[in-house]
Order: sequence, then C-alpha cells, then structure tokens
Amino acid sequence: MPHRSMAIGIDIGGTNLRAALVSGSGEILRRVSEKSAPDPELVLGRIAEMVQRLDGPDVAAIGVGVPGRVDAKRRAVLSGGYVDLASVALAPRLEGMAGKPVVVDNDCNMALVAEMALGAAVGHGNVVMFTIGTGIGGAVAEGGKIVRGSATAGQLGHIGVDPDGEPCKCGRRGCVETVSSGTALGRHIARAGLGADITVEQLLVRAAAGDAVAERILDAWAKPLRSAIDTAVAMFSPDLVLLGGGLGEAAHKALGRAPALAPWYQAPVQAARLGDDAGVIGSGLQALAAGTASPRPAGARRAVLVNGIPASGKSTVSRGIVERMGWPLLALDTVKNPFLAVLDGVDREFNRRLGHGRAARPYRRRPRRRALQMRPAR
Repeated sequence: MPHRSMAIGIDIGGTNLRAALVSGSGEILRRVSEKSAPDPELVLGRIAEMVQRLDGPDVAAIGVGVPGRVDAKRRAVLSGGYVDLASVALAPRLEGMAGKPVVVDNDCNMALVAEMALGAAVGHGNVVMFTIGTGIGGAVAEGGKIVRGSATAGQLGHIGVDPDGEPCKCGRRGCVETVSSGTALGRHIARAGLGADITVEQLLVRAAAGDAVAERILDAWAKPLRSAIDTAVAMFSPDLVLLGGGLGEAAHKALGRAPALAPWYQAPVQAARLGDDAGVIGSGLQALAAGTASPRPAGARRAVLVNGIPASGKSTVSRGIVERMGWPLLALDTVKNPFLAVLDGVDREFNRRLGHGRAARPYRRRPRRRALQMRPAR
C-alpha cells in the first residue's frame, strides 16, 4: 500500500472508546478517547468523530475491536454485552462515513495480535488470552494465527465454571465472566459490605496482611478464573496464557492465591504487556494487514442498485436500507421527471437513453460516499 502506511485503530470498551493513529510498525502516533455508552447509535457517532479527528491522507484503513461475537470474515457484529453493536451495521456505515476500508474483529483478538507482534507473546505462536475488564474477552492463536472456527471461536469469558451460578447475558448460568470480571468484582465487594471506592490494589494489600474479608473477595474472584484457565489449557495446550485488559495485571496477582492444581493442565500465565494500548495497536495492524492482502483501488466507489418491476416494493426496500445503513438515497426518477415535464414528443427510445444517463451522473458526483440508486425496469 504505497505512501499510505498508517491506520486508525479503535478499541470499543464498556467504559471507554479509544482510537489511535498507528504506524505499520505498531507505534502509536496520536490518540483520542471518548466515554462509552450502551446506545449503539451514540457509540457509532462517537467513533466517527474520533476517526475524523485522526484521519488524513496517509491513513490507509480503519480497524475496530468490538466486544462480543464478531464474524470477521463477514465484518458482522453478531452480539455484544454492555455495548451491543449488532444492530448498527458498524463496518459498512463507518466505511461510508470515512471513505476508508474498515476491518472489524473481536476486541480480544485485536489485543492478542498486538501482544504477539510487540508485547508479552512475542516469539510465541500458540497463545490463549483472557481480557479482564467490564466483562471477560478471549482469544486463541495457533501457529501465530487467530483461531476463528466457523466464525466466532475464542469466547473464553463464557467458559462455564458453575452451572448453578449467576445468570449470564449469553443465556446460560455460571460463565466465568459472571464471577471474575470487573463487574463481578464490584458485586463481590458489595456483598462483603465494603464500600464501592475500594480498589483491587487495596484488596491485594489487605489480603497480604491477613485480612480475611479481602481474602474471601479475592478468592471468589480469582478461583473461577483459574478454573477457566485450566479448561482453556486442556483444550488448546498453549505455550502461554496472557491476562490483559484493565484488570489483567491485578488478576494475575490474585491468581497467586489460586495456583493450578492439576499437573496435566498447566501453562505459564503472564500479565499482558501493552495494557489498554493493545486493542488499538492490534486493530491498526489488522487493518493494515487486511489492506495489504486485498487492497481497494484508489478512489473506489460503490453503489447499491435496487431494480424491479413497477409496484414491486423498490421504494420500501430502498428506504429500509437507507435507514439501516445510513447511506444517501438517490431516487433517480427525481432526476429524470423534471426533463420529461418540459420536453415534448419523448419517445420510448429517448426515455431509455435519459434513464441510462440519470443512473450514471449522480454516482459520478459522489466519489467518496456509497449511494443507493433506484432503476426501474424498462
């Protein structure tokens, strides 16, 4: 991708939205952030604003790490948790707004890509990663490549640790996310009667001093995570297990209270090295890699043409696409009909030629936006 060696990496979290201008070597050149929100339209708008602030002629592509189930090949968000972007067609809408190709993947997959390129997993091809934050994300790499299965493999936050446990957003009970995430830690603290202002670092200090309440909280938080790690090790036999996300380092320390018990299912466990930067770096690198593998021609344009016989529902379909995708609507009869109103003696052949011309001209005048055009049958 000559002369364009940077990408915008975006990491969508339950608390913060982060974006960064990332070089081809993974260096963060500039960064911005916004608060996250449960409203997907609000999140999309904030992402678009961040992209606008970072964009420039050297930006080749945009990568977005999304919490939840993501089909990277189809660029489709299938489901989410606190931030559920399944309803907003994130990739095509952001692509239409920015005029740059967009890559979408699970946020933990993006983080693992960064850690293997620049962080704690450099030199390791077989890695399991848990990201501990508002929820728990997961990613698996084998032979240096992200494991996807049919679409969304790696949802390690939904490893079951207690079939009679807390209900999970996925519809089951007792997923490790329900007991070992940041949200779960808050519940453990509240149930122990401590104030919401206590930090996990304070809990670790108190537990080290023999505080029984702090010990119980950390055990309730860390032991299910150890169980999930052991299960992942049994499944994938990795070289390394990484704990990332905002609470990854604290979780790694808390696991000192919950060592692996089964000799069959052990692997080194380390805290990730890149912290909150992993998501934006990995997203940027993935965007550049995808663009290099399948570059879009400079100035490429796209349109969706809706065609059909009279009264077949073209207008209804067109309006539905526009409402869902946020694209402009070019109803081409509005281009042709004014001419017909002032021209006398228009025959069938001229009407066809005018129809062909009206279909081409509006598209040429919108070089950087997707357009939806209606072209009725002859």
